[in-house]
Amino acid sequence: MRRIRLPSYLLVAMLVLFGGLAGFLLAFAGQAVPHQRSFTIKARKYAYDPPILRVNRGDRVRIRLVA
Repeated sequence: MRRIRLPSYLLVAMLVLFGGLAGFLLAFAGQAVPHQRSFTIKARKYAYDPPILRVNRGDRVRIRLVA
């Protein structure tokens, strides 16, 4: 059986292509689906409740501030 030999530049190009594709897929696989979130923040003297809001990038956020 005869073995096919690929030129080294073609082998390197294929590795870079597949590595870039794998990195691209892994980068976007962990992102959450965007959601619409609503928060009501109650303001007191020198404080807010809740003090911290956590959202994901891409979420649509509606904030209602109650004094």
